[in-house]
Amino acid sequence: EVVRRYLDGGPLVTAGGRLEYGMLGDGVGYLYVSAFEPAGVAAELDEALAGLGDVRSLVVDNRSSIGGNRSEVYRMLGRFIAAPVPGPEWYTLGERRRWPVIEPAGPIRCTRPVVVLANGLTFSAAELFTDLMAQLSNVTVVGETTGGGSGGCDDDATGEYVLPSGIEIRIPTVDGRRADGTPWETVGVEPDVRVTQTEADLRAGRDRPLEHALELLGAGVRR
Repeated sequence: EVVRRYLDGGPLVTAGGRLEYGMLGDGVGYLYVSAFEPAGVAAELDEALAGLGDVRSLVVDNRSSIGGNRSEVYRMLGRFIAAPVPGPEWYTLGERRRWPVIEPAGPIRCTRPVVVLANGLTFSAAELFTDLMAQLSNVTVVGETTGGGSGGCDDDATGEYVLPSGIEIRIPTVDGRRADGTPWETVGVEPDVRVTQTEADLRAGRDRPLEHALELLGAGVRR
């Protein structure tokens, strides 16, 4: 509710309901990604980018995102790159794996200045997205270190079990790695610029990470 006060005319919501978007003023677009699932979220990103139009820069709000599907993260990354980038590596039950090269994709690609917002409730696939975006020269990550928890699995190692009581459990089987090879389980992904949001800020109706993002993008702050 606080961040919506910064948007000119309030937010718009994609047809699938996973993304909110709007304008922050001075030609800066805003995009909130609540989850990277189910399949098809990348199409919602296309819808939002088309709705924003010809923005000069963009804030991608990845805070408090529950994560989702790794494949969908790669599809969404394709909307922010102009050339292929190496896919990340991970380990499934100790076996090293690497995603193929990620290709540019989508009818609209945003390669202008971007600030990604993250916090301690950014988890799983949302952390993967944060780290991959941080590798792009036009992207700055602002906020706090992500949660450091994936609970990840692969199709051939789902980690799903049914106990004799009928209770179903899932044990993570994937050890995800950041672009530099560092594990991010329990560690998280650090921001380029650390800006903490406090309870007092919330009570005052201020979003300090967002305000800092606007400063980095050369935009005025209007609340």
